Amino acid sequence: MHAMFRGQGGGMGRGGGRGMGRGRRWGQQPYMPPYQQPYRQTVPGVVKVAAPVDVPQGINSPISYVFARAPYFALVDVRGGKVVNVQVLPNQYAMGGGGVGIAVAQWLLSMGVTVVVGPPLGPKASALLQQAGVRMVPAQPGTPLGEALKTAGIA
Repeated sequence: MHAMFRGQGGGMGRGGGRGMGRGRRWGQQPYMPPYQQPYRQTVPGVVKVAAPVDVPQGINSPISYVFARAPYFALVDVRGGKVVNVQVLPNQYAMGGGGVGIAVAQWLLSMGVTVVVGPPLGPKASALLQQAGVRMVPAQPGTPLGEALKTAGIA
C-alpha cells in the first residue's frame, strides 16, 4: 500500500481522491421547471401545431422573433384544415440557462406536436425535431398565428 499524506485521500484516480474530477456539476445546466401544464393527448385525425408567440391572444397571437425563449407557445389542433382548439401556454423554459432549445423541443414532442410554425430554430432543437419527424414551417415574426397557418396551408 502507499503512504497517505495529510489532505489526500486514498483514491487512485487522477486527483488522488482530492476531488479534482470534473463530474457533471461543472458548467451551466439546462433549466428544468418542476411542473409542466398538461395538454390533451393525441387525437386521431388531428394535427398538432406549435408556434412561439409573444402575447397570449389565441389565434391572433403574433409569431415571436425567437423560438426557445419566446414568452408563450400556442398549441393548435387542426382537423380537416380547420382550427378546432387553440391553447396558449407560458414557456417555462424562456428564462433558463443553456440547453433551452432542446428542452423546449422535448416538451413539444411530449405533447404530440407534429408541426412547428415560427422563426428559424437553433441547430440542436432543429435536429431533434427533424429526427422525430416534426415538420418545420417558416413564418414571418409578427404575423398573426391564424394568418401564418393559412399561409403555410395548414388551416
